[in-house]
Amino acid sequence: MSDRRPAAAWCGSRAAASPRPCGPSRSLPPRSVARINAEGENFPGDLHDAWQKAGPLRVQRTLAARMARLAESGLLHVRDSELAAQHFVVLVTNTWSRGQAGVDALTDAETHDIAAAGVHAFLYGYLPRDGG
Repeated sequence: MSDRRPAAAWCGSRAAASPRPCGPSRSLPPRSVARINAEGENFPGDLHDAWQKAGPLRVQRTLAARMARLAESGLLHVRDSELAAQHFVVLVTNTWSRGQAGVDALTDAETHDIAAAGVHAFLYGYLPRDGG
């Protein structure tokens, strides 16, 4: 029988047994995030939903709000800030496919290059255009 405790109780019990912090402030490597997403239905109770709300969805909401403010100030051309936030996240974190293919972990330089290319692509699509 699976443990169906609420997510907060599960996280609390894990935190006590582990020297690593448990909660939304801890950053996970892309492989861990992919695994959590793939196996979310196997986690106890509402743990996966709580993780989504405390982590990825919270980040996307924060990014969307920031992008809306940047659009209001004329620094970005954004019609849908939530979609722009999703675009940004996908562009700067597009490393999961490499991990899925069994390729070794990315070096810091490779991670930087992927993120920089993602930022460049995002800005190309979302910077305001003169005369348009």
